[in-house]
Amino acid sequence: MQVQLAEQIRTFRREKHLTQEQLAEVLGVTVGTVSKWEGGSSTPDLSLIMELADFFGTSVDVLLGYRQQSASLASTLARLRALCSGKQYDEGRRKAEKAVKQFPNSFDVIYQSAALMQMIGMEEGDLSAARRAEELYARALELFDQNADPKISRVGIYNSLASIALSLDETDRAVELLKQNNVEGLNNAAIGQALARGGAHRGEALDYLETALLRLLAQLTSICMGYLNTGESGGSRDTTESRALILVVCGFFDGLRQPGSLSPMDKYIPVLRAGCALLSEKQGLAGQAEDDLRAAFVLAQKYDASPVGLEVLRFIRPATLRQATVVDDMGPTARDGVEKFLQENQAEYPRLHQIWEGLYHASKES
Repeated sequence: MQVQLAEQIRTFRREKHLTQEQLAEVLGVTVGTVSKWEGGSSTPDLSLIMELADFFGTSVDVLLGYRQQSASLASTLARLRALCSGKQYDEGRRKAEKAVKQFPNSFDVIYQSAALMQMIGMEEGDLSAARRAEELYARALELFDQNADPKISRVGIYNSLASIALSLDETDRAVELLKQNNVEGLNNAAIGQALARGGAHRGEALDYLETALLRLLAQLTSICMGYLNTGESGGSRDTTESRALILVVCGFFDGLRQPGSLSPMDKYIPVLRAGCALLSEKQGLAGQAEDDLRAAFVLAQKYDASPVGLEVLRFIRPATLRQATVVDDMGPTARDGVEKFLQENQAEYPRLHQIWEGLYHASKES
């Protein structure tokens, strides 16, 4: 174990842009005392260490610069993860409790043990495991300054606490946690699902669910364009799978039409079908590429003849749609969107642009 209290006090003081004199005044000690702390010739007593940690907004462990050097920490974490992924819950319970006793001040161990206990609680309906997970997540929040994994956030931990509350049928507490940590609408779907329990909050639930659905549509479009790019730059299997995914999403968008009308998503489907044409062309499937592009053209023509706004999108109430803000960078019309896409890829796939131009001119002549 290594303790680096002197260096940490100096670092935190400088981060707050304080002189030794100013820190001494805050703590009610002499300048000489602070100087000795930072020089390592003396150490503050426990009460002052706790006061320093509170003043600097950190944990005592972090202030001490505590680092566990034993290789057993790494092996313990690896074992906890393996037990969790392997769903070996009986051994997992024992290992987690042993680990938190052995490493009570390690964020990584506490967090991983909490995640394991949460899995046990939710999959086996074990209320005691769920409660234990809550305790461990609360401790993980206290130790969060140690966290070095960018994939783990305070918001994520609070959302895990909300999931546990739902599993314990504490819906109100879960909704409150989800709302408090609803960064950029991240929790809209979960909040809507929780509020819909029992039907007492149906209207509010729909507000969140519909907003989540609108966000999903934009995300699906981005996902498709991402898969298009990975498929275009990958091997044959990547290309085939990417095209298949895009067609699945197009089918989903098809289902968003009000009976007997078009959907605003019909403006995006032609661009996605043009993406399918590009992937087909990459594989040397000339006929399939032409069929994809022809389908894109027919859909674009149909939409542009009677364009619609969000107000006719199925499954979402008009009031919600009127309040929605949608960013559309594909151009004024569906045809503009396809042409923009084809022009961006004209250097590598010139035949597609030629086919499109031929379809356009043929439609004008007919």
